[in-house]
Amino acid sequence: MDPQLDGLTKLYNRHYLQTLGASLCEQAQADDRLLGLIFADIDGMKTVDDFLGFPAGDRLIVRFAQIIQSHLHDGAVAGRIGGDEFLVIAPVKSEAELAALAEAIREEAKTVVVMGGSYDEVSSDPVTLTLGLSCLPHHGSNLKSLWIAAERASDYGKHSGKDRVSWSEAV
Repeated sequence: MDPQLDGLTKLYNRHYLQTLGASLCEQAQADDRLLGLIFADIDGMKTVDDFLGFPAGDRLIVRFAQIIQSHLHDGAVAGRIGGDEFLVIAPVKSEAELAALAEAIREEAKTVVVMGGSYDEVSSDPVTLTLGLSCLPHHGSNLKSLWIAAERASDYGKHSGKDRVSWSEAV
């Protein structure tokens, strides 16, 4: 198994994503380009694990990882950073482009539902994602500050009703 990948999702693991993300931030600053972060957290994961079991929860995590991966464009990377949390690092031309990427991921994620231990893409009771956004240089100057900003934006989204895309406050 590749030590840079998460064993469950096959996305980058947290450690490798931190190393790669720091390098991408330095490169974006040197080239005076925007770099966006999306912090994605599954809404209702505890309920899935408690009522349908951890194998069903694992399948849900894998499916959401596949959705995230399918939306990445050239130069964008994603990783599972823990439990039911993901981080996307993407070079973008504008904050609107980052928001559109996050919204596309959120919309597709709403089509996935865990029922009876297997996922069904047409059920009416979806599990959702809350996504927090930050962008270099507006919300931070390095990976750590951007990550914190995106995570705070996700927390704000969770406290504001979940299943939404939220921006970090500018620094």
